[in-house]
Amino acid sequence: KKIEVVSPCVNQSEVLFSVKNDRIHYGLSAVKGVGRAMAEHIVEVRADKPLKDLGDFARRIDPKALNKRTLETLVSAGAFDGIAPSREIAFAAVETIIGTAQALNADRNSGQVSMFDSAEDQQFRLPTNVPIWNSTERADKERAAIGFHLSAHPLDAYTDMFEKLRVQKWADFERAVKDGAGAGRLAGT
Repeated sequence: KKIEVVSPCVNQSEVLFSVKNDRIHYGLSAVKGVGRAMAEHIVEVRADKPLKDLGDFARRIDPKALNKRTLETLVSAGAFDGIAPSREIAFAAVETIIGTAQALNADRNSGQVSMFDSAEDQQFRLPTNVPIWNSTERADKERAAIGFHLSAHPLDAYTDMFEKLRVQKWADFERAVKDGAGAGRLAGT
């Protein structure tokens, strides 16, 4: 039986790896550079109310618990895929998230009411004209964040070429060998 490993997600993942509906959910603390304290904080602030978007994340997160590098790594790992339009936009919004969280925290500490506090649905300004990552860049960032390719592989971009050249994936090659094939061409996917 194939067991699916689900990418880290700020709304679904727990601090450690967990199993839900016969799927392994990647633990937030297992993302490189995140650490247990940050993972626990994310799980605590989301509690029973899922994060709606990046602005909601910025409003709820304690700016002392995060830094730019950690957020970039979480974005690269796919942890914000469910609440951001794309990884590229989430990556470009990291400084805005931190700045918003710091400003709201400073306002709360000084007793001022912020427009974000009074109007929770206030639109969070996402960056525009953000360059799209190609599949290799996206896969490389994911690999750097979690140690391996989970949602895609850099060679996926060459699938059509491999099919034309009759290059096989390892699993297909293994199956062919079990069925009696003596040779084949292999791709690294």
